[in-house]
Amino acid sequence: YVKDISAGSYVRPRRHVRFDFTASVTNIPAVGDVYRCADFGNTNLTVAEIVMGQGDGAAIGYILCSGVSGNNSYDNHGGTLTKRSGSGDDTIEFTYKSVGYRADDLTAQELGGWTELTQADGEYKLSDAQLSTCIFRDRVDFLIVAEKAFNLTHIEADWYGSQSKIYIRKELNFLSNLARETDEWIGQPTFGEAGQEDAFWHVIPTTASDGCYPLGCSSLVEVDPENSISLTLNDVVLGLNNKFKSGTAILEVWARYFPEEYTDGSGNQITEDSYDYAVLKAETGMNNRPTSYVTLKERVNTHWKVVQFPIELTGGMYNYGFHLKLYSNKPLQIAKVSLKKE
Repeated sequence: YVKDISAGSYVRPRRHVRFDFTASVTNIPAVGDVYRCADFGNTNLTVAEIVMGQGDGAAIGYILCSGVSGNNSYDNHGGTLTKRSGSGDDTIEFTYKSVGYRADDLTAQELGGWTELTQADGEYKLSDAQLSTCIFRDRVDFLIVAEKAFNLTHIEADWYGSQSKIYIRKELNFLSNLARETDEWIGQPTFGEAGQEDAFWHVIPTTASDGCYPLGCSSLVEVDPENSISLTLNDVVLGLNNKFKSGTAILEVWARYFPEEYTDGSGNQITEDSYDYAVLKAETGMNNRPTSYVTLKERVNTHWKVVQFPIELTGGMYNYGFHLKLYSNKPLQIAKVSLKKE
């Protein structure tokens, strides 16, 4: 079988109306409860899902209702829901209204399906017509199915093409944060004196054993799975308290994987065959809202590497700072951390 993007059962996620509510609600509605909202006249709004721990501003959750054709023109003001039937409060004051989707509808859909290939002369071939739907970026997925256990040996794949592979990477237009004219949002991008407590980062920096630092740096910190560096940036300073202020910021980290040198073969010995990479992990999101956290990853080798992560900043983060945590899958050195708007 071959994975074919056109053979999936993808269904476009259904739009709902989302109503954010606060702690003033005593009896939270149940799925199936019916309400009305003045914005939609006499239309019955049926509760499809209750999501707790998320919402805009002071909201403690939101209600997703069906019954109205989805569109993008909902006014995002507050209002009142009036119960027609069900176990929830008779009236619910909502603080925010918008288009909403059920998370399961967005994540449960499988894109593509398996299409059986026919063998001819001992070979399985993809036809010209299948190429556009069976090649995902630079990969083709095959699935082998057998009724009993089997051994698979001597795999061969033949291919041909008429054009060179196209690489499209934003990094080709690389611009360091040093060259960006936007404000630096991290009050202290580098670390303090080695061996002394750094009051900004709350760590004790160390020195580079080889004396090699990026420009403007004189110390570094080491992170791993258990030891990390983190900070919280004020939502007002970043402008995120304004729901209309959003955009892309560039998180830039100067890092390297530089294990100690061992002569007895122990530790992370660098040899001709060793895998000399560590994975830098950047956890970002709304402070104290773990459900919003996203972890970005990038491989780093033994030389100082400028790693850039594009961060999508969303407005309306009232009273929530921007959370940043940096760590790695094995000891990794960091010399500088910068965050600027693109």
